[in-house]
Amino acid sequence: MKGSRGGIWVVVFTVAVVGMGLAGCSKKKLRTAKGPVPEVTDVAPASGPAGGGTGVTITGTHFQSDSQVEFGGRDAANVLYVSSTQLDVFSPPGAVGIVDVRVLNPSYGTTGSLPGSYTYTTGPGGGPAPTVTQVTPDRGPPTGGTPVTVDGSNFISGALLFVGGRPATSVIFVSPDQIAGTTPSGAPGPATVTVINPDLQTGVLPAGFTYTFTSGGIQITAITPSSGSTDGNTFISITGQGFAPGATATIGGVTVINLGFVSDSELTGLTPPSPGGATGPVDVIVTNPGGPSDTLVDGYDYVFAPIPTVANINPNVGDVDGGTPVTITGTNFLAGTVVSLDGVPIDNQMIVDVNTVTGETPPHAQPSVVDVDATNSFGTGTLPNGFTYVPLSGGAPYITAINPTSGPIGQRVVIDGVNFAPTEAGNVVRLDGEPSPVQTASETQLVVYVPPKGRTGDFRVEVDRLVSNGVLFTVTSPKITAILPDSGQVGDPITLIGENFSPVRSENVLRFNNYIAQVVLATTTQIDTWVPWDASAGAVWVEVNGVPSNAVFFCVQTPSVPWPRMMSMTPDSGPVGTTVTLTGEYFSPTIEDNAVWFNGLRAPVLTVNAADILNVIITAQVPAGATTGLAYVEVGGLYTVVFQETFTVTTPPPPPPVITRLSPVAGEQDSGLLIEGMNFNPEVYNNFVTINNAWAEVVTASPTQLLVRVPFTSSGLVIVDVAGQASIGQPFTVFPPAGGPQTIEIFGRQIPAPDDRVVYVIDTSSSMNIVFGDFVDRLGNTMTAGTEWDLLKDRMIQSISELPPSFSFTVIAFRGMNDPVTGDCVPVIIPFQGATVPASQANKDAAITWLDSLVPAGQTAMANAVETGLQSDPLNKTIILCTDGLWNCPPVSGAEHLCTMFNANTSGAAIHSFGIQVKGSEARVLSDISKLTGGTFTQIDP
Repeated sequence: MKGSRGGIWVVVFTVAVVGMGLAGCSKKKLRTAKGPVPEVTDVAPASGPAGGGTGVTITGTHFQSDSQVEFGGRDAANVLYVSSTQLDVFSPPGAVGIVDVRVLNPSYGTTGSLPGSYTYTTGPGGGPAPTVTQVTPDRGPPTGGTPVTVDGSNFISGALLFVGGRPATSVIFVSPDQIAGTTPSGAPGPATVTVINPDLQTGVLPAGFTYTFTSGGIQITAITPSSGSTDGNTFISITGQGFAPGATATIGGVTVINLGFVSDSELTGLTPPSPGGATGPVDVIVTNPGGPSDTLVDGYDYVFAPIPTVANINPNVGDVDGGTPVTITGTNFLAGTVVSLDGVPIDNQMIVDVNTVTGETPPHAQPSVVDVDATNSFGTGTLPNGFTYVPLSGGAPYITAINPTSGPIGQRVVIDGVNFAPTEAGNVVRLDGEPSPVQTASETQLVVYVPPKGRTGDFRVEVDRLVSNGVLFTVTSPKITAILPDSGQVGDPITLIGENFSPVRSENVLRFNNYIAQVVLATTTQIDTWVPWDASAGAVWVEVNGVPSNAVFFCVQTPSVPWPRMMSMTPDSGPVGTTVTLTGEYFSPTIEDNAVWFNGLRAPVLTVNAADILNVIITAQVPAGATTGLAYVEVGGLYTVVFQETFTVTTPPPPPPVITRLSPVAGEQDSGLLIEGMNFNPEVYNNFVTINNAWAEVVTASPTQLLVRVPFTSSGLVIVDVAGQASIGQPFTVFPPAGGPQTIEIFGRQIPAPDDRVVYVIDTSSSMNIVFGDFVDRLGNTMTAGTEWDLLKDRMIQSISELPPSFSFTVIAFRGMNDPVTGDCVPVIIPFQGATVPASQANKDAAITWLDSLVPAGQTAMANAVETGLQSDPLNKTIILCTDGLWNCPPVSGAEHLCTMFNANTSGAAIHSFGIQVKGSEARVLSDISKLTGGTFTQIDP
């Protein structure tokens, strides 16, 4: 934190303190003895809201671990001793004005202060601190995911919720007395619940939530091995659930030796000697610190004969030529014990102790997986398939392991082994003979996917015509768990719920009592279909790439009237206006009774020719506006089961627009411009016009004329874009309006700010590290191969520096980060200030310092940031949005971004978008955002 200023410092500091549990520091009485006198040299930041809660770094000398801090005579909470020259605190509430900051060393009774070093300001944070009184429910599993309601007082919209120092997910502001969220994962035991308001005031409820298994404690499921010598010292693994660090275990009432915590589902250790040397079964008990405990009755059997056991061999892979140094661990390695691989004793064997043997592997005739045996005078212990012989010195590739060993079509599989080719193309991998493309490769590891036609069988690797051994992989079958509903008539919509379906529709073959049904929608867990024409009551199953599922019963009900059936459709593609012939059964001989649909758009029926009810021919014309999709006939409310799956609408590209004349050829910003030419779209919103890359609002449109409003930009080319085809640019000179509104400049564009207020919303996701190219910065220096962030930061600093002092402003940075528990992308909003602040030199300097501290990271979550910017100042009418448009954090679709921001814009602010190297649909969404809100869109390219 040292030397930091601005909003980003506050966020980092807050998280750090929460991670410590927000524990306060208790005060000590001042001693009368004298010692080093503390000296305060700097307070940063030097101002904050009167409500307190601002993270402040105090630098100086002679600070102590128990130092206390006062702001204007008021004690600061949560003093964090960083070093003898730095203390970190939260400012206490105070009255608006300038105060002294004083540091007290209770141990020596000495004080030091920096007069007038901190200023309490008006603005956010003046309200009371939140309190946390109750969490419901107050307990849940350590894996997290428990929805909780937090009761208290003084909560503010945008408050953060932490449980055990980790951020909760899906936090919702319900009221000033209640928020809700979902717990993160945590260690078993009590956890502090903390609420932090946007003004950084904090409420804490110690031990407000307890991580515990809701089933009531822990459970032992197995102990491996389950028997051993009465002498003890057998290495064991206790498995189950709910184990906690510090757990203890007993066998027959005697404590397990060297018990180690591996995870919440496994403990390891050495068995103690049996009580009194007795043989027979005894109980195994595991107890967590403070309880609870669980007992595995007769879980371990003491036997007299100290037969050796083999637990591990390290390494477990070696050359067929032998000579690999190995260490074997187990139990009862008595004098005279012999360790063997596939029946051959290891070379240079040495018994280190009763649990350890070392040596070198003997040679083996061929690559293979072999058992590891240890034999003493009482018997033999075996580690099955414990060691793998491979041709390390060259030869054919060899597979030592695959992970996982089973899965559905498309499953990612890691193949470990030796003698693989270091490039993807050098390896040919097959599963039961079916090629499986290699995604990544090294000499010891390959990553592949189960191919679309993969079947249960061996994975094999071929390199330079040498083929490896085979390792079995089981392709899991599709499974139907429910069919909804389980009865219906021909043509009724049906949904199958299950697992291991293919998300590619064509890879699922769905059968109703052996009649094939059309798959309308498919995911790995759901298939939507219609009951096929010829279906009868019986079994329903699905084949995924030839692998059949289980069968479920479906009852086909008899319809009250015959269901229409389409037999053929000719042609199955063509442009709008194409005449299509549809032949089928039970169509109506009356034109008006038949409706033909093309992807949800009704088409005019031209003719009906009915030789008989089982042979009816309909002709229809593909209607204007039709798009590629399903085509079917509807008769009296009954629609055909589709025979031809889709009709493809072909659309020739329209001719590009042409500009023949501009009238006038020069004009003021916000004035009218008439563009004459040809091939314009008569719909206003289907014409995309820019002047010097800034979006210009189209007021009226016809095929030959466009009337546009000159945007707040500088002189440049006028370009008309229709359906992705752009005209040749024509030059236009732009003058600023005489006596016009106050403007802000950024990226060389003049943006109107009629109310002397502006909110900048900027992208700080990792994609901003993409190289933009060479550009000249605000100081006239050429930046070589600068990133998008380099460019944006430079233009932001220039724009903020030039703000008149009469303005108010703030900056909202945004990105998205993956939740550590769910993996979902969660929007992260990083404000410079919670609301707009005056454009004083101090505030502008603080904003620039804050900008310099930002480092792009994470994903893009644009909509939430704009929503926050809109809410930051209800009087603001100007939003400047800067992004590269690569949004990949929900909402992901451009339409959802558009709707979220448009619906949040209740104040009618103009959103001026700057798209840095945006393309295609992303540019269109940004331009639509600006268009709908009365703003401008500017595309920034090298």
